[in-house]
Amino acid sequence: MSDYDEDQQLAEFDRLLAAINEWTARAPHWPSFAKAAAIWARVEPRLRELQSRLDRVLVVGIVGGTGTGKSTLVNALVGTCVSPASDIQRPTTTRPVVVCHPDVDASFLNVGRSVAGSDATPTRSVGEPDRDGPSLAAPFELTKVDAPLLAGMILIDCPDPDTQGDATEETANRNRDLLRRVLPQCDVMLFVATAQKYKTAAVAEEVLAHAPGRQVVFVQTHATRDHDIRADWRRQLEAMGFIVPPMFLIDSEEALAAHERGEPAMPALQQLREFLRTELAARARHRIRRGNALDLVAWWQARARQEAENLWPAVAALEARIAVEEARLSGQVRDRLATRWRANRQWWRQLLFEQATRRWGSGPFAAFLRFVNRPLAPWRSFAPLTHGFLLGSALTQQSRGPRPTMPVVANGGSPDSDGDWTSAAEIGISEADLAEARSVLAQQANRAGLSATDSDGDNSATSDAQQVAIGSMIRQLGGRAAAAVDLAIERRVARYAGPIFHGFLEALFILLLGLLVARLGWNFFYEYTWLGKPLLGLDYLVYAAIWLFVWGLFLRWLLAIRMERGWRREISALAENLNCREIVGQLFADFRRPAARIRRHVAALEAIDAQRRQLGDRSGSESNGDRGRLGRLRQE
Repeated sequence: MSDYDEDQQLAEFDRLLAAINEWTARAPHWPSFAKAAAIWARVEPRLRELQSRLDRVLVVGIVGGTGTGKSTLVNALVGTCVSPASDIQRPTTTRPVVVCHPDVDASFLNVGRSVAGSDATPTRSVGEPDRDGPSLAAPFELTKVDAPLLAGMILIDCPDPDTQGDATEETANRNRDLLRRVLPQCDVMLFVATAQKYKTAAVAEEVLAHAPGRQVVFVQTHATRDHDIRADWRRQLEAMGFIVPPMFLIDSEEALAAHERGEPAMPALQQLREFLRTELAARARHRIRRGNALDLVAWWQARARQEAENLWPAVAALEARIAVEEARLSGQVRDRLATRWRANRQWWRQLLFEQATRRWGSGPFAAFLRFVNRPLAPWRSFAPLTHGFLLGSALTQQSRGPRPTMPVVANGGSPDSDGDWTSAAEIGISEADLAEARSVLAQQANRAGLSATDSDGDNSATSDAQQVAIGSMIRQLGGRAAAAVDLAIERRVARYAGPIFHGFLEALFILLLGLLVARLGWNFFYEYTWLGKPLLGLDYLVYAAIWLFVWGLFLRWLLAIRMERGWRREISALAENLNCREIVGQLFADFRRPAARIRRHVAALEAIDAQRRQLGDRSGSESNGDRGRLGRLRQE
């Protein structure tokens, strides 16, 4: 890989870390996100350190239980006795033994660092150590050996976690505490087990806890003494969550004895040496550390996703309950509007006549309708609220001409008021209804780890914010109802009072008007002028006006009958199709907004995971368990 490609991958990894830092910084208040942020605070320093030591030799920690032959395996790998091994003393390894090449500087290792330091293991899924305990002295033995295998790695013979230290020691389990300081320094773990020790819980827990961000090699020792348990060990490791590559079977004691006798290396030992030399060579250290870093990020994302999934069903249940309450209250509002609209027939007729005359323009009958409707305007301005809620908005907010007015809220309210419980009850939502809904939602929000106002369901007091929400809901609902009403009126007038029917009514009205005027003309020009008969008196004009008015009212009645055909069904459909659920949902905004933010933040976590996968594909370190030759912890 060229320096340019290396720098580009480092820059992309920096962007990935920046995205995660931003995700944790902007996380909504939620217990699962708080836990994920706490875990990230432990993981992020280690990722930074992995970046800073890309060029250092790999550190391989030899891990296993007491008597599994870890020290003997180290001796066999380097070809000389560098770590004490015995079948009598248990545990043999009581402090870390570091083995490196004479040309390798191992000063960067700090196995004596406090567990609470930046190299501490991230939050553990099994066997969480005490991170607040005192810092223990952790001296280690440093041995330098000129062995070909050590040219690209440092071996650390780790203490046995399944045995205690000396009974005189101050700590309860000194070996385990030392191990927890050594393993954070390691890039690769070499897990050693025997037929008697491969199911030791203390060892398995430590390996599992430190596996995130580290690759693992699995070796069974005591091959000449024990049965081959690799198949069963593989099943156990896979159940723990590991991706297990081919495992090695070695008798390290026989291999070391053969080396001391000057005999060629045993095939099994030679195979393990070649594997380590090939997979952990200098050219592979960048790939391994990048893979470790991406695996550690994947492990954190899996933990964050798991924490979110623990509470996510409760959040989803909260959103579902919000939808139920919105649907219930919206149904009440629609039913109340439909009832009032159906009971307000005279008001609808006036609106239809006004729209018809505006659509027709000029004409004798159109002028008659305007004349008849005008005296009713003062009555409409004092129409009670029971004549139809929200129709006032439909009549006052339009700009197509002067419209009659009508109160929008009770108690002298105006369209600019914030609303109160009286006005809310007028549209079908009482204080008790809303208090009941909010009480149920508050209980569900508490289960989801969310805090919401009025969670105690107190009906005796209403917050100012809730009053404002009620007023905003009423105004928006009024505007939406106004638009729906105007659209329905325009559609009905266009259908039932079009140009043809208008012309028919105008002809009938003009026919009577023409007859009355013709009778006056006949009397004056013929009967009075030629025959000498007297002129028609004022009584004729009065009776003519009365009959013309009655005829106009009759035609107006015909128009009303035609335009009101099926109006009840249309009003019911109009109320049913009125989309007021979104507006009613404002009453539960303090519950919906946190849930929506959590949903968006979980989606952002998935976007970060996609970014990590893309980076892993580019770096070539996202090989699966079938193709990879080093074991790792499965992140799914």
